Amino acid sequence: MTQDRITFSIPAMPVSANRIWLQNYKTRHTYLNPKYREFCQIVYYTVITERLKMPDDWKYCYVFITLHPKRRIGDADNYNKPISDALTKAGFWRDDKCVADIRAKFGSVDKAGRVDVLIERRETKFEDF
Repeated sequence: MTQDRITFSIPAMPVSANRIWLQNYKTRHTYLNPKYREFCQIVYYTVITERLKMPDDWKYCYVFITLHPKRRIGDADNYNKPISDALTKAGFWRDDKCVADIRAKFGSVDKAGRVDVLIERRETKFEDF
């Protein structure tokens, strides 16, 4: 029998999905935000050191995110995609297509910034209300 729940914390806050790509207005060159690259490295380090991996027998999953920002700013839903993409890049799962449901909420303010992640197994991708 495998586990049905994985929990971990990422010791950093991602940039908003609105700020992943930046543009140099003089050259019109678009580039990846260095703060997002740094967040991806922290996620990778967290996945490797804690030996996190979505079990192979999980077809789909729920993802519950609790954001603990340095100060309360922005919309909670703008952080879903940067976190799921960083987990994909870190090798936690093969592709974030396995995420059937993702929810984000703000928790308490943390001076360093932190993201708590809870991932639960789900049998089907679609669910009726």
